[in-house]
Amino acid sequence: MIALAAKDQEQVVAVHAFALAHGVANEGAPGRRGRSFYGGYFREPNGNKFSINLTLLQKIGTLTSNGIGQNDFAYQSAPF
Repeated sequence: MIALAAKDQEQVVAVHAFALAHGVANEGAPGRRGRSFYGGYFREPNGNKFSINLTLLQKIGTLTSNGIGQNDFAYQSAPF
């Protein structure tokens, strides 16, 4: 399976709809799966399966700073 990362839920829906409009088979409509995953699935005519997905995470605090303005963060699943 080939996984494609989306920037938001709307992009998941748009890419899935675009794929279906261009003749691929629906392998799972966009929606939540579990607490931290939103995705949709489709299969192209050669049999390759794709997932367009978004991991639903929220930042809960800064762990460390590398001294040049970039931080490492702790994350948890976004609430419903």
